[in-house]
Amino acid sequence: MELCGCLSVIMTIRTFLLGIAAGSIACILVWLAIIIFTSPYESGWVILALFYFSLFLWLAGIFILGGFFARYFLRPDAMPYALLAIAIRQAIILAIVAVALLALKGVKALTWVNGIFLVVAAIFIESYFLSNNNEQRSHRNR
Repeated sequence: MELCGCLSVIMTIRTFLLGIAAGSIACILVWLAIIIFTSPYESGWVILALFYFSLFLWLAGIFILGGFFARYFLRPDAMPYALLAIAIRQAIILAIVAVALLALKGVKALTWVNGIFLVVAAIFIESYFLSNNNEQRSHRNR
């Protein structure tokens, strides 16, 4: 595959996972710097947005790596790109739920009803993707 007619770029799973790991480490460091060097009472909305965004990114990265390697060791015969796609989708959903729960807790709006609603919504979203994937697979096999 050529990019811009002059560069040959081939991204392997290993390269992608190393990039995710490096990005996650960088986001953890940014997140820790925000926690250590800023005050939540004196900082503005930009710092708060950076806090939640860096938290989301490193959680998603950790969940992607954990989900991919767990699937890879449980099903070593499966296609790695398919396992990676599932891991990315589920990691993003889990990270959104975790950050949303923390944000609700931060504004003192987290109740058990809100928490259950977010978890059930995440389950429904993942169920939609799984059923859509199974539907496409059954149409291909006909």
